[in-house]
Amino acid sequence: MKKKLFSIGLGALFLLFSGCSHKEVLTSAYYPSYTKDEILLAGKYAFKSGKEYEYIVDAYRDRLEVTKIGFDFYSLHHKDYLLKVEEDACGTLATLEAEGSFGAEKTDKYLFGENEHLEIWEKIEYFVTQKSDDIDSFDTNETDRYRNIFIKPTKDMSKCSIKNEFENGLIKESVKN
Repeated sequence: MKKKLFSIGLGALFLLFSGCSHKEVLTSAYYPSYTKDEILLAGKYAFKSGKEYEYIVDAYRDRLEVTKIGFDFYSLHHKDYLLKVEEDACGTLATLEAEGSFGAEKTDKYLFGENEHLEIWEKIEYFVTQKSDDIDSFDTNETDRYRNIFIKPTKDMSKCSIKNEFENGLIKESVKN
């Protein structure tokens, strides 16, 4: 009986430590008829629309690297975001990764809430679609300069063809018993 309890406890401890080693959150969204530059611009506005100088944004051709630095109880903490975009003929796939760490060298990782991910996506959706009734946590009255920004889709959809498995009929394979 003691052996079983010991092995169950050891297994639970192993699962606890192996599950806590992955300290990043990854979410993605697809924006049809938008180019990657338009989604990156909406991402810049989403990060810059909060408090002045809250985020440090580094923009590249296919990604945004964003850092938020703060202090909690005399401890330096970083929240690093990576917004990657991949464009195809019909739209753009945006992927947002988030990772938190303590210290100047970012050695101790921690997991922060997914609600911050949702806030970033809500802000991007606001600048892309202007659906203000769906947004709970984003107050556009806080900053007047972002209130009337709307990014219109400019992607040429003439080369877009949506393909699925039924477009060319049923795919037949040779099946041997």
